[in-house]
Amino acid sequence: MSTSRSLVGWVAVVGSVLFLTPVVGCGKKDKAESSEKSEKATKDDEGKKKSKSDEKYATGDVFKYVPSSCKGARVYVNLGLFLKNEAVEKSAEALEDKLSTGMKKKDSKAMGKALKSLKKSGIDPARDIKEIAVCGDASLDEFTIAIGGNFAGKDPIKAIAKATEEAGEKELEEKETDGVQYVKDGKDYVGAVAPNVLVVTRSKAKFADLKTGEGKDTDWDVAKGRIISFKFASKKDGKFSGTITENGDDLDLKVTADFAGDTGDKIEGDPKAFKKGFDMQKEALEDKLKKGPFKKIADDIGNAKVKVDGSKVTVTLTVPAKDLGDAITKAAEMSEDELEGAVDL
Repeated sequence: MSTSRSLVGWVAVVGSVLFLTPVVGCGKKDKAESSEKSEKATKDDEGKKKSKSDEKYATGDVFKYVPSSCKGARVYVNLGLFLKNEAVEKSAEALEDKLSTGMKKKDSKAMGKALKSLKKSGIDPARDIKEIAVCGDASLDEFTIAIGGNFAGKDPIKAIAKATEEAGEKELEEKETDGVQYVKDGKDYVGAVAPNVLVVTRSKAKFADLKTGEGKDTDWDVAKGRIISFKFASKKDGKFSGTITENGDDLDLKVTADFAGDTGDKIEGDPKAFKKGFDMQKEALEDKLKKGPFKKIADDIGNAKVKVDGSKVTVTLTVPAKDLGDAITKAAEMSEDELEGAVDL
């Protein structure tokens, strides 16, 4: 893959996160029903009401429950801020309905069943999940994911186990280690390290340290309006970072790549050749997107700007939130096969 193509790919991947994030479920409807189910979920098997916690998630708490330093990669998503955008929230309702009830393929139906089960347990992923922080090595083979949201009093581990079972997957056994309730799903352990924070890791031994909430790593890009940020670094490939930031009614996307080794030397030696290759790949991406629900976003990508400074390349573009909302609305009207093809970039 050429360097220019890989950078266009980064832009596409970061942008697609915006489109796919609402897939976890959204919507204000059935609020009374959801509240009733949440209340029901606070009762034990004998019908006696448990002590219900009113503790709400505090923005930034996810960073307390990831390792104090990340070896090569970090990703941050502010789902709560993203779904506050009216254009996105309204369109996401329609897509969530389709995914919950209108999908026919095995994997899609399983996801819909899992979402329904979580809501029955009092957890609405899009409404309750507020922030996600991922910390790991550059390949993400080793990682820790902290998920922060309004889970207090809802027994999220039990809800996850039940949702997995109702989705037709292998039954997950609820266990406890070092005072942390958890389940194991494949190679991953999911544990409730705090009332409002879940952690996903490959080693349950990490729960003992993470549950203290003493993480002190401050190298997270969480400026005002930040919806998504990521950073990757490796000696072989270089340093890469990206952000999506809410700016009024627009979403500003920025990807920066400081290439290392031969790649960096080639870009620095012939920046015009790099820009030409980038423009060709950008046009190819536009052509593909125009055939699906992303037509307006394709036009936005056409206005992307690229700047080359030595081995460092910066790409910026702006996507109006209404364009993203339009894409999500149209996606909800597509068949399952059409939807899969549309997001296969």
